[in-house]
Parts: sequence; C-alpha cells; structure tokens
Amino acid sequence: MENSELIALCKKKLLAEMQKIRILEKKIKVAESWMHKEVKNKIDQIAIEKVEWLDKNKNLEENIKDNIIEYFWEILLLNAPNGTIEALITSEINYANVIKMDLDWFSVVWGYHKILDLFIENIITKNFRKFAKKEGQTILRINEPLEKALHLVVNKWYILSAWRLFALMKIVNEWWSWWDYVEFFKKYLRKYDDISYLLSSNNFYKNFEKLNKSELLWSKRHSGNISKAETIEARKLFIWNYKNTNSILYKLMESGSIMI
Repeated sequence: MENSELIALCKKKLLAEMQKIRILEKKIKVAESWMHKEVKNKIDQIAIEKVEWLDKNKNLEENIKDNIIEYFWEILLLNAPNGTIEALITSEINYANVIKMDLDWFSVVWGYHKILDLFIENIITKNFRKFAKKEGQTILRINEPLEKALHLVVNKWYILSAWRLFALMKIVNEWWSWWDYVEFFKKYLRKYDDISYLLSSNNFYKNFEKLNKSELLWSKRHSGNISKAETIEARKLFIWNYKNTNSILYKLMESGSIMI
C-alpha cells in the first residue's frame, strides 16, 4: 500500500472514530440532562412533601436542593438507597431551623443515623447475609456481643448498627483469630474487596471513628444529651458542609454507586 493510500485510510478511520466520539458525547449530555432532571424532581417532591413551612422559606429550600445536587453526582443520588435523600433533606431542614434557636439537635443526628443504617444494610450486610447463608455460617456458638449481632443480621434480618460496624472495622485487620461470625465477616471482606477498600480507606475510617467516638450514635442519642457544638461537628464529618468529598456520606454514596 502506497503512503498516500495509507494516509487516506488513516484519515478515514480517524474521522469515523471522531464521529463515534461526537455521538457518544451527545448521548452523555442527554443522560446527564435526564439524571439532573430526575434528581431535581425527586428533591423537589421530597421537599414539598416533607415540610409545608418551606413555602415561606424559598431561599432555604433552594439552598438545600442546590447544595445536595452540586455536592453529589446525579448518578450517586439516583443509586442511593431509598430514604437517603429524604433523611438528608429532613436533617438539613432541621439543622437550619434549630441552629437559630439551639433546640432539638436530636432531630438532625437522627437523619444521619437513619442514612447510615440504610447504607450499612444496602452495601455491607445485605450481601454478607447471603454469603453467610450460602456458606452455612448460621449457628451461634458463643455469647459474645459481635457474634450475637452478626448472628441476628444473618438469621433475623437485624440491622448492623454503626458502632458495631466500627467495632468490626477495628479488628478485621488483626492477625489473631476471633470467633466464628467475626472470622467469617473478615472472610467476606476479603472476597468483596470494594467494601474492604471503603472500610479501610484512611479518610473514611478517621471520620467514621470520630463520629463513633463522639457517642452521638448511641449513648448520647438515647439519652437525648446532644449539644449544638457536637451536632455541628457531626454534620461536618457527615457531609463536610458540601465542600470536601472525603465526608462519610460522600464516600458511602460513591461506594454504593460502584457496587450497584
């Protein structure tokens, strides 16, 4: 083949590839437009259904919706467990309301706790339950808190609490052997390395550790003894004021979307 023919063939292939790229870009723009519309409609609907008083606070409503949409990719929001956006909007509305009056901080933390429960079930324990049953790990052999918790997760469809998950996170990389269910959880993480990567990633682990050590998700929440300063710090760890993608919720959203 002569050089002129080779050049012509290369140009033809290049033009064909460029045409494919242009078509793909158009499809991506259409998909992005659809996702943005779907997310905005969903958030609009939730905001209207959740709080009537937002009609008098349109700026607050728009700020909440804009913050959520701008901080999270549309694909992350669309793939989030049902109830995530509702709980986040409720917490944000409550936060904006009580920050002015220093009142019921429990209502803000409650939303974060609900979202954590949803993600722990959807991206961690749901598949662990299937894995354990398939492998025959269904018998409780010792009366130990983590063993009992995992036994109930597998056999009774219980939710694994955030602070019990953190207890598991602290021991999964330790070299010595634990009891049956904890060892099986370690085996599960070795099989599903995307979950293991999330739980062991430095930023997620540190923020999740701080949130758990604050005791807001268990003892202080149950006693109702939650301060303004503690809630502000919890919100920072959870969504980082929509400015840092190393927040707990962003990392959960990101992992949940990858696993779908």
